[in-house]
Amino acid sequence: MLDGSHLTYFEEFDPVQNKPKKQKGSLSVRGAKIEQVVKHHTREYCFGITRENGSLLMVSAETKDDRMLWMEALDKGISGVSGRLARSLGVSEVSLPH
Repeated sequence: MLDGSHLTYFEEFDPVQNKPKKQKGSLSVRGAKIEQVVKHHTREYCFGITRENGSLLMVSAETKDDRMLWMEALDKGISGVSGRLARSLGVSEVSLPH
């Protein structure tokens, strides 16, 4: 769930109740960079959120349109534009060498 520039991600999202379950983590996206991942070996519709400290959060949406919605919303959050978005995403943290 994105609230302004704060992203909270969860283990599961219940589409029936339209609510997330089991929080997995959260972070500020201020200063982050969003990049579409053209090809991923196990997931479709991926993009990465590279934080200021160089760590990468790999994210996958359920559809191409959802990926674009998330990337646009995150760009706004990075810019400090307030708004909210709650849709299903797959998330994994990746450590990058500095």
